[in-house]
Amino acid sequence: MLLSVLVKPAQKNPTLSWNGNSLVIKLKSPPKNGEANKELRDRLADFFDIPKGKVNILTGATSRNKRVMIELDEQAILRKLSTIHANK
Repeated sequence: MLLSVLVKPAQKNPTLSWNGNSLVIKLKSPPKNGEANKELRDRLADFFDIPKGKVNILTGATSRNKRVMIELDEQAILRKLSTIHANK
């Protein structure tokens, strides 16, 4: 499933939220040398409980706005996203 993700790098308190259209992820890593992208893949893999190889940044490698492919069935992704929305 393809997700829109807004990344906020170099933040003190990493968080993950869902605004109904995209994931908003605050990362500790700075946006240089691919550090934030690596942390993004790690965080998404942990959140969706999938291997890191099943998280691919398709567009936006140098942007805060990204399109990320999560290789997991849509229903499982939507269930996980609903837990974020419920905790908002």
